[in-house]
Amino acid sequence: MKPARPEQIHDTHEHDYIALCVSNLKKYKRMKEYLILACLVVPYKCAGQALTSQYFQNLPAYSPAFTGANNFLDIRTAFRKQWTGFERSPQTAFISAYGAILPNHNPYKKTSRETGDREVYENNKLGVGGYVFQHDQSPLSQSEAMFNLAVHVCVSEHSYLALGTSSGISNSRIDMDEITVLDPNDPTYQSYLRNGSSNTFFNFNGSLGLYSPHYFMSYGMMQLINALISGNEQVNNERVSVRHNVLAGFRLYAGEKIELLSNIFYRFDKNRPDFVDVGLRLRYNGNLAAGIAYRSEDTYIMMLGFTVSDLMILGYSYEFLMSDSNAFNHSSHEIVLGVRLFNDFNSILIW
Repeated sequence: MKPARPEQIHDTHEHDYIALCVSNLKKYKRMKEYLILACLVVPYKCAGQALTSQYFQNLPAYSPAFTGANNFLDIRTAFRKQWTGFERSPQTAFISAYGAILPNHNPYKKTSRETGDREVYENNKLGVGGYVFQHDQSPLSQSEAMFNLAVHVCVSEHSYLALGTSSGISNSRIDMDEITVLDPNDPTYQSYLRNGSSNTFFNFNGSLGLYSPHYFMSYGMMQLINALISGNEQVNNERVSVRHNVLAGFRLYAGEKIELLSNIFYRFDKNRPDFVDVGLRLRYNGNLAAGIAYRSEDTYIMMLGFTVSDLMILGYSYEFLMSDSNAFNHSSHEIVLGVRLFNDFNSILIW
C-alpha cells in the first residue's frame, strides 16, 4: 500500500488516510504499522488549525477580524469526538473568549462631523480575545494557543469594517512509546528518536471582514508566519503554504419569530484540495435552532441549538460521511457550550 504524499492529504479530514488503512485491516493485518506510517508521513504539516463541525461557534479562530464583533464577552468551549466506537479515536477540544472594548457605552450611538462630503462615524471599537485548541489522535497530539486583536470601524449605522490578527504558538508531538515500526533503522524514525518528536511553532494570521446584524463576510490569510521555535528541524524543512479562508453568511427574517441563518466557508491553499462547507439553520423565537450542512468529501452535518438562558447557549452536531468506501463508523459528535457575559444592550449574535 503506497502512502499518500503530505500535499495530497486534506487537513480538514487529516485522519481519513489513517481511516483508509484501518478499513483495510482484514486485508493487510498491519493496523499499527499503517497508523505509524501515516504519522511519520504527515506528522506536523497536517497540524494546521483544527476544524470543528460548528466552526461558526468560534468564528474569530478562522477569521480574526471578527474578534469583538459581538458587543459582549463571548465565551465558548467545545468537545468533539470522531470515529464513534473506535478505540482511542481522535478527539478535539477548545475554549475561546472574545470581547469588545467600546469607546462609549452604546455601540450604535454615533456622533459625526463633515470631512469634505463624507460623514465620519466615531463609534469605532477594539476587539480582543483568544482561544486554545487541543487535538489528540494517539500517538499524535496537537495544541494551539492564540491571541486575537481586531480594529472595527463603523462604516454605516449598523455595519463595521474590521481588520484583525491572531498570533501565538502551536505544538505537535508524537509519543514514541506508543508506536512500533517494521524497520527500526528507518531514517525518519531514527531522527525522531535522536532529535525529539515535539515541535513548537510561532504562527501569525490576518483577515479583513465586513459585518452587521444581518450579514458577515471576510477574507483571511492564515499561517502568514509559521516559524519553528524549537524541535526537530530535520523533519520540518518544508515551507508551509499560506491558507486562504473565505467566510460569509446572512440572516433573513420570516416573521417576528423565525430566522434563517446561512454560513459558507471556502478554504484553499496550493498544497491541499479545496475545502467547502455550506450550512443553513432555522431558529425559532431566538431560542431553538436546527440546521444541516454539507462539506467536502461527502460529509453531512446535522445541528441543534438551544438558548438555555440569557447567559447560556448549547449546541450539538452529528457529522457523518456518505461514501461507498466507508468501511467503519466515521461519525462524529460535537457539543458546544457558550456563555454571554456583560451583554448590557441585549446584543444578538452576529452568526
